[in-house]
Amino acid sequence: MTKRMLPIRALAALVCLLLLAAPLAQAAEGQILRPGDRGDAVRRMQQALDGLGYSLRADGVYGPKTVGAVHAFQQRNAIRQDGIAGPVTLGKLYSGKALGYAGPTGGDTSATVATQRDRILYLRSSRSDRDKSNVMALIPSGAKLTVLAKGDPWTKVRYDGKVGYVMTGFLSFPSNPPSKLPQPAAGQAVVATQPGRSLNLRSSMSKAGKNNIIGYLASGTVVELLEKGGTWSRVRHGGKTGYVMSGFLKVP
Repeated sequence: MTKRMLPIRALAALVCLLLLAAPLAQAAEGQILRPGDRGDAVRRMQQALDGLGYSLRADGVYGPKTVGAVHAFQQRNAIRQDGIAGPVTLGKLYSGKALGYAGPTGGDTSATVATQRDRILYLRSSRSDRDKSNVMALIPSGAKLTVLAKGDPWTKVRYDGKVGYVMTGFLSFPSNPPSKLPQPAAGQAVVATQPGRSLNLRSSMSKAGKNNIIGYLASGTVVELLEKGGTWSRVRHGGKTGYVMSGFLKVP
């Protein structure tokens, strides 16, 4: 009697699970996430997009960067591009068959590390340079990287089999090669950012926020070098004295 009841009970349990799962599946299929939405559903979507190379922070807020990532995902996967994550977009995203990021705008799928010859670039597991706990690898100047998602100030890359983040300002892209910089004289330095990018001149040695920014120095600008340090250097330009990141300076 007991043996006969087991299959019946198992079947009944299965039916109950199916009945309970049906509304949940329908709700998931009909889910729509829009700009301005917040919550776990948005965070899960952001994590999935970031995992496919769309370089997105999973903060649970459907902001402008999320809209851009959704738009790029839709374009890559031949879905109507409206920046709204509807049933079709989410269904494709979670299908396991979605196409990942194909490369940044402009066709740059590779980059070269453009630090000074005696300096290295950190490959990090997250978009943060507050300490070295997230450093995955040390990349020498001139090394070639595969670009997965180009952003500002971080670019997602693959190097030596590892996927992580590097600071975009230390990269040279095929579509934007570095220009020839003037040779600084003794007591001077030249701003060596990528063409079109400026270097922040700050009143203190801190990158936390923008409140201490007192000026912007274009690539190729010659500044007076007052004190050179490993991370920060003290410079003077245009009547202003402040601090800049040493890695963006070319010195004699």
